[in-house]
Amino acid sequence: MRTVAAAALLLLAPVACSGRQISSWSPSGSLDWDRPPAADPDEPPDGGVDGGTEVAADGTPQPEDPAAALARADRSYAAGDLAAARSGYGIAFAAGSREQQLHALHRMAWCDQHEGRVAAGVDRLLQLLALTDPPRDDEERLRRREAIRDLATFEALRADRTADRTIAEIERALPAPEERAAALARLAEQYEAGGRTAEAEAARARLRATTP
Repeated sequence: MRTVAAAALLLLAPVACSGRQISSWSPSGSLDWDRPPAADPDEPPDGGVDGGTEVAADGTPQPEDPAAALARADRSYAAGDLAAARSGYGIAFAAGSREQQLHALHRMAWCDQHEGRVAAGVDRLLQLLALTDPPRDDEERLRRREAIRDLATFEALRADRTADRTIAEIERALPAPEERAAALARLAEQYEAGGRTAEAEAARARLRATTP
């Protein structure tokens, strides 16, 4: 399955990886990353899966297939059940393909944002951008463009940073001129939408100063 799905909402819409997958890299860093909870033997199964595990013929619990976990997580995310979504995304991130891992990381950033942990969501997006620098194919290029747009959206929601510091952080994370310009333009739009006109003008002024 090759899915390029990412959250499409209006406003509330330093790592190295040399292997084929990212599973050897911890997604948490300094973040609070919730690993999937252990299965409750008394809890009824959900679609044949009990707490993200299956049971073999000999009774040994088997880990949930990453693709199934990702599909389950996406359904939970769409339904607004962020705890269940995190569980599935955690499984997909730990054992899935690179594409599944990037999708899971992106959606976990949105889970953070919806839960009011905007700074944690920003950190996950920065990690995703580091992992896709450079992107390997067209799908990763699209994922990267969406992450840049989301990064600016999240940053505009933060109350713990001045516009100048936010602009500096974006420029540090995005040295490529076209990516930096896209992020600054989005940042200005989101500041304006949030009624932060002075911050919006600061972002536009920086955009004008750095755009040929």
